[in-house]
Amino acid sequence: MSLENVQIKMEYCIHRLPTPKWEIVTDTIAFTDITYVVGGNATYNINDQDYLVSEGDLLCIPVGSIRKAYCDNNDPVESYALNIDIINPDGTDIMSRVPIVSHIGMSGSLRDKFKAICNEWILKDAGYELKMLSDEYYILHYIWTHLQRDGNKSFSDQRIVKAADYINEHYGEDISANVLAEMFQLHPYYFGKLFKQNYGIGFNQYLTLIRINAAEILLKSGEYNVTEVASLCGFNDIYYFSKVFKKIRGYSPSKC
Repeated sequence: MSLENVQIKMEYCIHRLPTPKWEIVTDTIAFTDITYVVGGNATYNINDQDYLVSEGDLLCIPVGSIRKAYCDNNDPVESYALNIDIINPDGTDIMSRVPIVSHIGMSGSLRDKFKAICNEWILKDAGYELKMLSDEYYILHYIWTHLQRDGNKSFSDQRIVKAADYINEHYGEDISANVLAEMFQLHPYYFGKLFKQNYGIGFNQYLTLIRINAAEILLKSGEYNVTEVASLCGFNDIYYFSKVFKKIRGYSPSKC
């Protein structure tokens, strides 16, 4: 399924601070509710089914769901919530393979994106919509990548989650499966096996795709030439970079 033409429109967002009497009254939602729980506990009732959520849980409540919620008075919930419209021109529900509740653990990079969106929503300074959009797409990509694979199985091994986060943030550096395996105290063979189980592709293929995606963005910005982009995205050989780019994208880097 392609996400190329998917559009996002923010309806509302909030950083919910711990409040013992917090609740969401019963309502049918006309948006997708994406909530990241960063502390405390709460009970969500979605379409007459109860879900107890706590720190590190991610809720993805589909549009049209009947939703209500309340928190544990002894340990009130803290969370970041986004109410968004997800528009896919081909009519496919891109969230249909994502579980309503998944335990993904505490990801610093993911929390930072939620926090940034809520801050921009409050400040509403010049160009805030564009600032928010990039973080919204990051979160959507994170959810799609980490949770939709393997027939609704939740992504559970936090070592692999953190390894993927590291790749996304350090793709321009000299990264290898052996280095990351050692970083997360895994045997290289087992690391590679886990990575492919959870992402559907091998480590090297994932790293290459991230690098090529980043390279395309940089090239289209017009601020860098091909040689500079190759170096920034972790390719030491410009000819190899051009070959890989053309194989994946179907056209040469210079065409950007």
